[in-house]
Amino acid sequence: RRLKSGPFKPIIALEMGPGSGIIITFLAKNIAPHIACFASDINSHASYCTRKTSLENGVAVEVTTDNLIGSFQKRLHNKVDILIFNPPYVVTPSAEVGTYDLSASWAGGVNGREVSN
Repeated sequence: RRLKSGPFKPIIALEMGPGSGIIITFLAKNIAPHIACFASDINSHASYCTRKTSLENGVAVEVTTDNLIGSFQKRLHNKVDILIFNPPYVVTPSAEVGTYDLSASWAGGVNGREVSN
């Protein structure tokens, strides 16, 4: 958030598709340690890994498992200062896109771009 004078002072960070959680954890620990950090992944294994990574590094990241940011949408509407999106990008058959199993972590569909289009 920008004050009338002074530098950008982020308050809330959100990572969609955190996978192992290393990016949001690094941000919370090293770049912006005084902000609220959230993460959301479609895959429960990725959410578990993100939670574990943040805890093992001594930082608080609130993690949810859902499609994009459903659980956070009302709470964070127009309030996210730092948004990180790591969409699945591996070239796969279109049928693998949008599943809730482990392949959802990497299935990018045709040209690896279906999720981010």
